[in-house]
Order: sequence, then structure tokens, then C-alpha cells
Amino acid sequence: MSTVAITRLTSHDAVTFGGVVRSEFIKARTTNAVRGLIIAALICQIVFPILVLLLLRQTFAGADTSYVTQTFHGVGATGASLISLLYGVLGTMVVTADYSCGVINTSFVAAGSKARLAAAKAVVIVAIVAVCAFVGALCAILLSGLFATVAMDAGAFPFTDARTWFPLISMPLACVLLALIGYGLGFILRSSLGAIITLCLIIVFGSMIMPMIALSQQTWAEWICALSPSVVLDLTANYQPSGDPQLSRMQLDEWWMNALAATVWTAIAVAAGYALFRSRPLGAGTR
Repeated sequence: MSTVAITRLTSHDAVTFGGVVRSEFIKARTTNAVRGLIIAALICQIVFPILVLLLLRQTFAGADTSYVTQTFHGVGATGASLISLLYGVLGTMVVTADYSCGVINTSFVAAGSKARLAAAKAVVIVAIVAVCAFVGALCAILLSGLFATVAMDAGAFPFTDARTWFPLISMPLACVLLALIGYGLGFILRSSLGAIITLCLIIVFGSMIMPMIALSQQTWAEWICALSPSVVLDLTANYQPSGDPQLSRMQLDEWWMNALAATVWTAIAVAAGYALFRSRPLGAGTR
């Protein structure tokens, strides 16, 4: 009886990078967990702003105009922590689903190289999250504006103010970066549960613990707040330009510094995940 050796495809025989990306996109689209996360994130992005406006309806009746306008500016980023977490979990699931289902070896053989497979997964994650987060923020702003105009006595919705549309940039950016952090954690831990717990800790650390540390107003506390991974969440905070040009410039510079720190942490997570993916043997992984 003769035996047949099974080897991975060479770069010449393997499908093109576009083919690998298409394959990974189909795989992600047909994964129930990924579809559920996208639907949940879009529902949160659209429903949360309207719920907030509904709860504040009575407050707006006698509130100062500047408070109402500032609230309107942030409707596109309402619930940013939960939404970013959902997209972060999506980034993790795109990676760990292959391990939990035992198809990581098949994906590797079809791609022809680990680098091509990892890059294809990253492209799919960025494309899905960026488009979904942008569409969700756009729907949140438009529907909130319609709701405020028709059902609330809170003055004109500031459609012409650029700050109202700022979440169209900040939300996709924050969600993509956190999704890529989840992508890196997926390759590092090869466990959906472990990666999700780690992401939750980042969100909790950023939403609850970091504000408490910042209250100390110490230099070391400022450095921790500025350089922690949870700085990703600060990208969704809409900076509010004031009448003082110098103060407005400082606020904008702070946002850019947060974006730089978040990008560095994302690069660290992705690089560490890829390095371990390259060095470790493929296996079934854990759930």
C-alpha cells in the first residue's frame, strides 16, 4: 500500500492573497458568533442614543442651550465602551474560531503561508468593523436628529456642526483598534474565553479604574492614564472646541496623543500575536 504525503501549498500553487481574503470573509460572514456580534453592535449604536435622548427629554426642557448642544454632539458615540467591546470580541472570534473548530490547519494549507493567513484575517477584521461602526454611527446621528426634531422640544439639532459628525471618525477608529487588539489576543491565547476576559478587563480598567486614578492629579497617575491600553476608549470622546483657541488646540492635541498611544498598543498586540503564531506549531487550540 502506498502512502500519500500531505504538504502545504507553495506560494506558486496557493490561491492569491485576494482569494484568501475572500475565503476569510466568507468564513467570518457565515460564523454565527460574528454575525451575532455585528447585529448586537449595530442595535446598540442605533438604540442607545435614542434611549438617552428619551430619558433626557424632561431635562432638556429647562436646560441650558450649551448643555443640550453638547449632548447632541456626542450621540454618535453613545455606548462606545460596550460597542467597542463587541467589536473587540469580533476580532478575537475571527481568529479563535479556526482553533475551536479545528480548521486552522486547513486554512493554513489553503493560504500557503502563515503571513498570508494572518494578513487576510486582519484585512477582513478591519473592513468589517470599519464599515459597520461607520454605518452605525451615521444611523445613530441621523435617527437621533430626526427623533430630537420630531419628538423633543430641545431646539434645532446641530446637523451643520462638524462636532456632531466627529463620531464618524472616532467610533470606527476606536472599534477597529480594539478589534485588532482582540485579533492579537486571539493569536496569543488561542482561546476565545481568555481573549474575551482580557478585553473585558481592558474595558473595565478604562471605564472604572482609570478615572479613579486620574483623581489623584499626580504626575505618575497622568502617565498611567495617558499610556494605558484603555486609552483606546478615549478616542470616542468628542473634544469640545471652546472660544479660547489655545484651549481648543490643547484638547485636539490630547486627542491625537490618545490616538497615537492607542495605535502603539494595537501594534504591540498585533506584533506579539503574529510572532507567536509564526513560532508556534498549529494546533486545535481551545475554546
